[in-house]
Amino acid sequence: MDVFSFWFILASYSVKTFAQRCKVTQRSEHGLVLLDHVFKSFTVDRLASCYIACNSQPVCQSLNFRLSDKTCQFNKETKISCPACLKQNEGFIYAENPDRALLGSVPFRTAESCRHIIQNGDSTGNGEYWVDPQGNGNSFKAFCDMTTDGGGWMMVVNIILASSQSSWWNGTAEQTFQGMRNYGNGKMAITKSAMSQLRAYINFTQIRFHCSKEK
Repeated sequence: MDVFSFWFILASYSVKTFAQRCKVTQRSEHGLVLLDHVFKSFTVDRLASCYIACNSQPVCQSLNFRLSDKTCQFNKETKISCPACLKQNEGFIYAENPDRALLGSVPFRTAESCRHIIQNGDSTGNGEYWVDPQGNGNSFKAFCDMTTDGGGWMMVVNIILASSQSSWWNGTAEQTFQGMRNYGNGKMAITKSAMSQLRAYINFTQIRFHCSKEK
């Protein structure tokens, strides 16, 4: 039996691609501090206690340790996701959490788009990722192609026909872009208005079309 699969995926930014960053164990960096992304601050008895506390919480992406009063600060971003936020300050030590939750891997670390995950260096290959284009907590799982042309493509249509003799799809398109979560049913498409809604939040500039035939 012939099976035809039609699907569209899109990139969210006009930039071509970002190199996948290597995942390495981070060491502490004296004289640096990450600004504007602290979500928790408390005092500890020593630097090691700050490390342990951050490592035990995947939501902690990185830490600042203030030497003067042994204040431990948890950051929701890293120097990779916000390089402009990293500043020199001899009174601090900065370190990243090697056990941090990657962007898009869990509901509390949602990405704006598939391209956002690539830019953040958090791609683990093709598959499902948690996204929240609106940034309002209404997250869902979308399929991301992280390998084609630099990666960062989000699936917006996935239609499978039973055979080459089948009539064109006559299903009902999803009225909102959140309907992309249903890509796995083989009959997912979003309306033109839903596509426009999506573009209002992520200014994508490219659309890809892929057709495959299986026997």
